[in-house]
Amino acid sequence: MKYVKYFFAILIVLVPVIILSYYGVQKTRQKIVVKHFYQSLILMQKAYPYISFTTNRAEFFKMLESADEIHREIVEYRLDKAEKMIKRMGDFAKKIVEKRKSSFISEAHISEYIGDVHILGGGNNLIKAEIDTRIREKDVIKCGEKSACKVAFLDGSIFTIKSNSTVVFERVKEEREKNLLEIKVKVLKGAVGIETLGLSDFVQDFSIIVKGTAVKFKGNTSAEIQVRENGKKLAVFCYDGNVQVFVKGGVDIFDLTTGLMARIDLLNGSYSRFKVPPAPRAEEPINMSSIDRNKRANIVFKWTPTFNVAGYCFQLAKDNLFADLIINRFGYSGTTLILPVLNNGTYFWRVAAINNVNERGQFCEPIRFTVISGKQSNFIDNTPPEIKIEKLNVFGSVVIVTGKTEPGVTLIINNHLVEVDRDGKFSYIQKMYQNGKNTINIIARDAAGNETRITKYAVVSTE
Repeated sequence: MKYVKYFFAILIVLVPVIILSYYGVQKTRQKIVVKHFYQSLILMQKAYPYISFTTNRAEFFKMLESADEIHREIVEYRLDKAEKMIKRMGDFAKKIVEKRKSSFISEAHISEYIGDVHILGGGNNLIKAEIDTRIREKDVIKCGEKSACKVAFLDGSIFTIKSNSTVVFERVKEEREKNLLEIKVKVLKGAVGIETLGLSDFVQDFSIIVKGTAVKFKGNTSAEIQVRENGKKLAVFCYDGNVQVFVKGGVDIFDLTTGLMARIDLLNGSYSRFKVPPAPRAEEPINMSSIDRNKRANIVFKWTPTFNVAGYCFQLAKDNLFADLIINRFGYSGTTLILPVLNNGTYFWRVAAINNVNERGQFCEPIRFTVISGKQSNFIDNTPPEIKIEKLNVFGSVVIVTGKTEPGVTLIINNHLVEVDRDGKFSYIQKMYQNGKNTINIIARDAAGNETRITKYAVVSTE
């Protein structure tokens, strides 16, 4: 009888421990599955621009709709089923991106340029950059005043060389058969940007070197490097992903994650790190819009406020690389800027927030608009198109908007052009970078120029 009492006493103690342990294990696993879910959704966002070029459009939107079900399975701890659905979504998105990339990405080449860009081939032959010019080992690229260029690599990574910059491609090794990418770039002066995709199975080794200090990128990253004070100082910005910095050949090593930057003294190796604010969202003029100079004397530029910042950097240019700037206003305090109407032509604008140590964060995506001298039409259509939002789902920092409007309209969501099918249905996916309440601006414009604008809000967690 005594042993029975002991048995029940032990049982009373063990059962809650086992239950709590199991619950703890499930809770931990749930967090891992949630992380995989968010990663797959971000892959879906990256695949979104390519769906027009594939035969998988219907399947893409069906996969996007399954996000609700996946989230429900995670919440209810049916994690095995959720993992299978997440893997299917991630593999599907990756396949779309890889298929589209393989159709146009070749080995290192000039994918875009503006102005006076020269290449010193192998350090010997001077040639002027053209689209698709191959970049080889030991090539030197020099971008002059009001000039810039982009170099695309085999895996889809993009390297942007900005105005008044000189770089040397020390190492260029790309092997499609072995899925290998090794790129080493030495920046002699100026500023460069880097976007590594991390969407394929490439073994990626991408590094930028400035006077013995190396910055390495792996996976999906977005960053910027600025050489300052005639090569005495270096600024490294990590806008998304993870960047590893090896100071003075690896004497000191540190990581920069999303939203961090570092100032490095290249003479003594000292450094300091700071947070940089997320990009504001451009609101007016909207992407792909037309402004009739016969009807307006001014152009009003608007963007959403970013909190705890010292000001904004506003740029206006006639090229999407912002090499030839018309306006470069650093430290502007407001979120509305009024300028006299411009001459006819196509323009691009963007804005970034500035922190309390006078470092700017990432620019918003370039917004394109056209100034025209319109003519009066005899056909008068004053009926704006309807917009109906059927679902607005938030998964962490990712927002999915589903709805319906009129077929044939131009639909813009947060300044991104969104495809509308023959029935007027649309779906859109976007990762948000501002923690908390985010504005979602939806604009539908018909052929007669009538617009309907609605605003929705989503509370997201970027942590």
